[in-house]
Amino acid sequence: MRPTDQRTASLAPPIERTKLVPPRVGTGWISRPRPLRMLTGSAGARLVLVDAPVGYGKSSVLAGWRAAEDERRSFAWLSLDEADADPMRMLAHLLAAIRTEFEDFGSEIVPLLRATGAASTDLVLRTLLDELSDVHAPMVIVLDDYHRLPGGRSRDLVGDLVMGVPATAQVAIATRADPQLPLGRLRATGSMSEIRATDLRFDETEAARLLEASGVSLSAAEVASLVERTEGWPAGIYLAALSLRSEPDPSAFVARFAGTHRHVADYLSEEVLQREPDATRAFLVRSSVLDRMCGALCDAVLETTGSQAILAELEHSNLLVVPLDDERTWYRYHHLFGEMLRAELARTDPGLATRIHTAASRWFEAQGLHEDAIRHAISAGDDALAGDLIAQQWPSLFSAGRLETVRQWFRALGEDAIEKHPAVALTAGWVAALGGEPEAMERWLVAVEKHTDGEGPIEGRSSLEAGVATVRGLFGYRGLSARHRDLVRATELEPRGSTWHPLLLWGLGHVALLSGEPLAARRRFEDALSLTSPQDAISRMIVLSYLAIVETELGRPDSGAGLALRAEAIARESGLTADPRGSGIPLAIGLAAAATGDLVAAQDAMERALVLRRSAGRLSPWATLDVLLPLVPVRFMRGDTPGAEDLLDEARALLAELEDAGDLPRRLEETDRLLRRSSRDSGFGQTLTDREMAVLRLMPSDLSLREIGAQLYLSLNTVKTHSRAIYRKLGVSSRSGAVDRARSLQLL
Repeated sequence: MRPTDQRTASLAPPIERTKLVPPRVGTGWISRPRPLRMLTGSAGARLVLVDAPVGYGKSSVLAGWRAAEDERRSFAWLSLDEADADPMRMLAHLLAAIRTEFEDFGSEIVPLLRATGAASTDLVLRTLLDELSDVHAPMVIVLDDYHRLPGGRSRDLVGDLVMGVPATAQVAIATRADPQLPLGRLRATGSMSEIRATDLRFDETEAARLLEASGVSLSAAEVASLVERTEGWPAGIYLAALSLRSEPDPSAFVARFAGTHRHVADYLSEEVLQREPDATRAFLVRSSVLDRMCGALCDAVLETTGSQAILAELEHSNLLVVPLDDERTWYRYHHLFGEMLRAELARTDPGLATRIHTAASRWFEAQGLHEDAIRHAISAGDDALAGDLIAQQWPSLFSAGRLETVRQWFRALGEDAIEKHPAVALTAGWVAALGGEPEAMERWLVAVEKHTDGEGPIEGRSSLEAGVATVRGLFGYRGLSARHRDLVRATELEPRGSTWHPLLLWGLGHVALLSGEPLAARRRFEDALSLTSPQDAISRMIVLSYLAIVETELGRPDSGAGLALRAEAIARESGLTADPRGSGIPLAIGLAAAATGDLVAAQDAMERALVLRRSAGRLSPWATLDVLLPLVPVRFMRGDTPGAEDLLDEARALLAELEDAGDLPRRLEETDRLLRRSSRDSGFGQTLTDREMAVLRLMPSDLSLREIGAQLYLSLNTVKTHSRAIYRKLGVSSRSGAVDRARSLQLL
């Protein structure tokens, strides 16, 4: 029952194909010449903004544009929803939408989406824009229902998409409110085409065609009155047409038809429902709880039969039912109509929605549609069911780089509900740790510890205590000594055959390595490797890469390089090449290259390791420090002294946040001293001429170059020549950089 197809099945996160299907332009379609002319004439715009309140036919107009006979552009359609607040989910669906038109698009993006832990959303979007620039066929990327997208990173990414699309592409956004974009700048530069409510209002001709298509005959005066009373609001006219089909006196209906959009909607919802048979009315009201539905789901949760036939009949009768796929399996109600139906259910049977949500959750879970199951459990207010489902499913979402979805669920549950369920609180601790939020991590782990008395095994771990110690030990936010204690405790509590045990042993080896004990580290890594199964690609990749690192540190770079290549092969075969936890692989390759004197290869590999680590955001600092310190001398020896100093500053900032960092502070200061001594010994001071030194000594002052020249009796052009020579010799590009560099070299 999962709505996916061949072209999207290879992507991660899982793709809901129904989000990629535009509204159907069928026989009842009413042509909209005015907005259509505006859309077809918008080819030069970077952004096409269709902005109007509910019920103005924004999606329908865009679908009509796509279906227009003289429109030659390709259309990638994506209907946004609240779950797209998870930026990786939104980007995966955006890629899937483009691939519906260009099947081979995104060859470099798919590995990023498949990667466990996933690359940064910036990297994914940047790669997507790069590949878009290689698509020479004109394309429109439609983002429908933008107003359903909560604020946050996903909205920022939409802005980056709009501002970054190549000239062959444009973005069309349908929304009920202005998007958070630089609309003023886009408008001023002619980069935006706008369609507003005034452009979407029905005129009398369009209203007459809609009424005629609905089987309603009114006089020209009555049509004009209806348009006036609804202010041309398409949804109001459409709902009036539904009521008029069974109205014995259409003229009287139009005469008494009045009120604001909200009141019209309320009135017409009653009119539409009252004219339906009891069984159909009950089906409509009860099934409105479901944001998408199919026959099997409705049969299960409404405890009935024949739901698929009812849905097909509702669509055939044009009763505001929208098909979500070409097979007519999945449907949803028009948003406005669904809101009306839910309001009616709340009025007539307020407790029924909860029971339907619970039944829907269990049905979706049985179908393997876990995210739908969790959403319905949360909507049902069943915190225990939702918590159990989240605790089971969060690792797979993390593997797809979608922690934001889990955070959304936690926000919906609320802190009180999470604290009452220790497995959920432990999951919250994991999510906070993986998100680089040590304070939140510790708060949730403390909440878990309140439940540890007398508890037993839970969620694949020997105990809650083992789970808490595992999180603290693997991430080590409390410092190296505390990390060691937590890892020792976790290994005591976790059975040796546990899937966690190899990573715990790796953690102990990592602590030993950071403490300046490479022999002890190697023993731990070898023990960890012996416990990993061939199927556990992540653990084997991590352990092999660090065993390679310690081999090189012990003076065996050939052995280190061989182990690193084994780890690299695992990453490649398992689609983990973009996983931040694999940063140890290019680091090990770089260290082995540096040990054999190949600084070019060493820097290339280590820089790749640093990019991988930074893609993980604020994740545990230890592996980032692993990369920073050895890369400093490599950058320096290759002539990038400012770049080496930048890394030292970054390492200092990370160490300042740690209570206990083992041998790292000593290594950092030793690296710093070596860099400074090497800088002095490299002859920088001697390469500056006397005149250049004279100019350099005046650079820290507020004097302009002309004033420096006056003091030294030099022309302005001569001072500029000396300044350029100083910048070149010190490896900087500005006056302030020259001053800082000279001070670091003790030339000032």
